[in-house]
Amino acid sequence: MNIRKDKSEFPVEAHVKAITLHNAPYIVTVVRDVTERHHYIKELKQQKAEIEQFTYSISHDLKSPLVTIEGFSEILAENLATNDLENAQSDLRRINKAASKMHVLLTELLEYSRLGITPHSTTPTAMNDIVEDALERVAGQVLETSAQITVAPDLPTVNGNPDPLAQVYQNLIDNSIKFRHPDRPIEIELGWDPEKNCFFVDDNGRGIELQFQNKVFALFDQLDPEQPGSGIGLATVKRIIDTHEGKIWVESPSALGGTKISFFLPNLLNQTPQ
Repeated sequence: MNIRKDKSEFPVEAHVKAITLHNAPYIVTVVRDVTERHHYIKELKQQKAEIEQFTYSISHDLKSPLVTIEGFSEILAENLATNDLENAQSDLRRINKAASKMHVLLTELLEYSRLGITPHSTTPTAMNDIVEDALERVAGQVLETSAQITVAPDLPTVNGNPDPLAQVYQNLIDNSIKFRHPDRPIEIELGWDPEKNCFFVDDNGRGIELQFQNKVFALFDQLDPEQPGSGIGLATVKRIIDTHEGKIWVESPSALGGTKISFFLPNLLNQTPQ
């Protein structure tokens, strides 16, 4: 490691060679800043780890609906052979449900795989504009469930990719609605914590038990298999935050009594909203 004028460290590669010049011995040292190379190596390692997880998840989670389709196809054939139409209809419903599940998985996997590990473009954008875009995307769900959503009016401006960041809020709001508490109206707060320099989405839903809080961002990890979805939503959120070199974490129970998901993004253009 070497040290810059601002006291920050950076990796270097040094080559030393002995030469003779005008009959006098010299030692020549060439020092090269390899920060960029280390960055590429880190990205490659991250890509390798993600590909391994991706491959495992595909082989594991796509197998379940395939087994269902295969099994009930055989049962369907038997029921049709005996003219048992009632059970045959039930078999078809199960096959159709498994096929629909696989369609959702494949669609969201394709979307997840296209995210990459770095944002395609970044631009200074008011986070409130990004949130407004996200709210338009979930307007139908909000109207259907009568969810009450509060948005801080002075969220900081970020230097990022607006469309994926809107998807972050879209998925988090969708998750809050999906895992709402059965005994109270849905409340969701989208805000900014100036002490932690982080954005957050807080809700009054069912919450997440402590032992599951580190698992919610894993690919295909559904805490409640009975709920619709594929388990890719929060994995997608984490990947988008990762591409922006940020951090994301869960707190539950939260101030509203449910789940609070906070995320930090670097390079904010105004960290203290006015």
